[in-house]
Amino acid sequence: MLAFGFGSQRLAAYLTPRPVIGGRAWPRFICNDNLCEILLVLWMNTTFGMFSFWCAGSRQQNGRSAITITRLPSLEVFGVRQLSDRQYKVTKAIFDKFSHQDFCQLRTRTETK
Repeated sequence: MLAFGFGSQRLAAYLTPRPVIGGRAWPRFICNDNLCEILLVLWMNTTFGMFSFWCAGSRQQNGRSAITITRLPSLEVFGVRQLSDRQYKVTKAIFDKFSHQDFCQLRTRTETK
């Protein structure tokens, strides 16, 4: 089972620069299309994406939702294949803008404003 914590974890999904095995809370998933993978990672880190983890899992502890790997395909996601070419390009540009920045530095800059 995967134990996803809503209090301690800031990300529901992430991409790495090279293939990895994955982990207990973040299993590895692969899409046929690299852009779909980017869109799914962005979606999973939205409020609605995290809520889908919460709804699909069992809640046995406060702030945690446990979900089995076999339930991951049943998570609710938006229809990434329904986007236009322009929407894909805009999404990719936004992702590329932030993908090389250190997550901790982003947090520090926004917290000091």
